[in-house]
Amino acid sequence: MQKMLEFFISNKLLVNILIVVVFIFGIYSFLHIQQDVMPSVDFDLMFIEVFYPGASPSDVEVNAVVPIEREIAKITGIEEYTSLSIENSGSIFITIDSDVDDKQSVKDEVFRSITLGNIPDLPSEIEDIRIVDRNPKLREVYAIAVFPKDTIGVSEAELYAYVDRLEDKLLKVTGVSDVKETGYRDSEIHINVNPNKAKRLQVSLNEIVQSIQTRNIRSTGGTIQSLYEEQSVVTIGQFDDPMDVGDVIIRSTFTGTRVRIKDIAHVEDGFEEENVQVRVNKEKAVVLGIVKKANADIMTTVNNIKNLLKNDKELASEKFDIRVVSDGSLSIDALLKVVESNAIIG
Repeated sequence: MQKMLEFFISNKLLVNILIVVVFIFGIYSFLHIQQDVMPSVDFDLMFIEVFYPGASPSDVEVNAVVPIEREIAKITGIEEYTSLSIENSGSIFITIDSDVDDKQSVKDEVFRSITLGNIPDLPSEIEDIRIVDRNPKLREVYAIAVFPKDTIGVSEAELYAYVDRLEDKLLKVTGVSDVKETGYRDSEIHINVNPNKAKRLQVSLNEIVQSIQTRNIRSTGGTIQSLYEEQSVVTIGQFDDPMDVGDVIIRSTFTGTRVRIKDIAHVEDGFEEENVQVRVNKEKAVVLGIVKKANADIMTTVNNIKNLLKNDKELASEKFDIRVVSDGSLSIDALLKVVESNAIIG
């Protein structure tokens, strides 16, 4: 130790060079290090939710949860799974084996296998299967509210059209992984059946449902091979315009009389039932929560989002306003200023 100190004392130039190198390296690291509030922790958990409207807890378990569990059991790398069945829905909690090296491949296999199309014998009444990967790296870093300006009244459809356009642009921003909507309602065709007309024409609700399902189809019929070519057979019967559902024929008689949906029901283009209401300045609004990519820098991603909202002329609108709801970069910026001041003092 004594000899080392004597060496540095006798080589002052070398010591100064080392100090300058360390100082430059420290500044470079400070400017280029990835900035985040929470450390990167990978939770080996996944969550599956199945939506089965009108089903009792026992029906959910037998007809929905059990078939999904059979598919989960086929996937290698899963340590255990537990389920909970309640009225209208079921939940399955998956724990990935901690000894698996590539946990992401196991998660990818779950996403590929657990879908409505891949699981046989699932009831057609099941609306959706939702899979959630509890990945803390994919966090919401910025949120904005979109709403009509006070002086101009606009329709809900116009608001959603503007939100769709804004969301498409946000998804193209460098560092953005996903955009989550709150207060947004998907379009929905409402068929309001007149019970008196249906009774007079002896039409049941099941007949209406079956006629729509039979008319609105798209399926493949295999391929036709010849000596020189191969062609696919596709049956296309989907509606070009959803409002055409009113022209669907429910029943035809021997006399040529046809009963159409519009004869017994009023068809209107609307939106799904509103579960969450969002208001800004007493006006209906939609909140867009922006999620960063796993390895993206929060500060850089948020700055990219701000530049888009500020500089994109196509987003400028006389009808709509955009307000920041939350900004995940503010807390990081405050912490970085503390680190910067401590470094300067040091």
